[in-house]
Amino acid sequence: MNVNKKKILFITKNFPPEIGGGIRRIEAVYDILRHHPGIKLDTVTNVKDTAGSYENVKFIRQLIFKDKTKDSSVRFKSGRADKIKLFDKAFAGWMPNVIRSVIFKKYDYVFASTPTFTNVLIAYIYTLLHRKCRLIVEYRDLNGFNPVNVNAANKDKICALETKILKKAYKVIVTTESMKKILSPHIGAKKISVIKNHMSTADKKTLDNMDNIEFQKEKYNIGYVGTLNTGRDPEGILKLAGMEYAGKNINLHFVGTNAKEEEFIKLIAVRMGICVDNLKFYGFVSREESLRYMKSFDALLLIINKQAAISDGYGIPGKLYDYVQANNNIISDIATYDNLKSDFDITITDKKEDFVFFKVNNDVLLDDILNKFAGDL
Repeated sequence: MNVNKKKILFITKNFPPEIGGGIRRIEAVYDILRHHPGIKLDTVTNVKDTAGSYENVKFIRQLIFKDKTKDSSVRFKSGRADKIKLFDKAFAGWMPNVIRSVIFKKYDYVFASTPTFTNVLIAYIYTLLHRKCRLIVEYRDLNGFNPVNVNAANKDKICALETKILKKAYKVIVTTESMKKILSPHIGAKKISVIKNHMSTADKKTLDNMDNIEFQKEKYNIGYVGTLNTGRDPEGILKLAGMEYAGKNINLHFVGTNAKEEEFIKLIAVRMGICVDNLKFYGFVSREESLRYMKSFDALLLIINKQAAISDGYGIPGKLYDYVQANNNIISDIATYDNLKSDFDITITDKKEDFVFFKVNNDVLLDDILNKFAGDL
């Protein structure tokens, strides 16, 4: 019986089987809300392969202006945007079909998931047509308020429009305390909820049931999971492959790098005089397999772009929350450690030259927080 259940429309252009940290978050939110006893969830997406694979998920075609396929070029430097795109191809090509599909359906809440801001615009239009429906925005990347856009020519206009929309929202979800501090003066603190990118219960169960991968026991095996784009310093990372720790030579493992990144990293290693035999590459792997790698390494490497200060509103790599649950023995450069202190309770366990070993004192799962959030609606 659905008599007393709150009806929620979840708008997310992106959805599994796409991959990435943002998709994991979207899937976890979908799964938790779908199983909440007080919620009846409908979801719309542009990902065709999803149709029929998930309960109450409707594929809605993007009529025109197809999205470009992402390239695999190597970008170790991060830049700032010159202009913010608010009305993108998704807005022009997908929005009309979504509105046409849901306009005559009534919901208590419409939940818009970023980073595709078109989701928010569609949800906002829906609430203008259905005045009793409340808007929830998961505003993970801050869009106009994102520090990467600080020099964008149209920043002020975009922020003004976003502020107008977010003021109308019933709840706005962000993923760091710093994001809340940045948005609070514009839309008020009371409506902002901080829900970090914690691992879901489903992923934790999968992780706990996995066997470890066996690596060379005579080596100290440090793993980096993910791509090496957006400002990571490859030379700084490669220093580890020339070191010893706990009486063992270090092997540095890369899980999730593409072929171009592997080639580039090896060239840098040769130039630095580091033996490439100490570097291991595994390419792209599934979500489940990445968790298995995380669980199996002696330590896990986390490097955040030195210019991406969390206190300025930058997000936190989602892999950190996976690292904490999989193997809470994390190594980073000092800059990354200092960056994390603004949002985490961290204990240093050891130091090695320019690197810090630490553990994060937090074992919260996403389900606990999101279920409470949903129960308070």
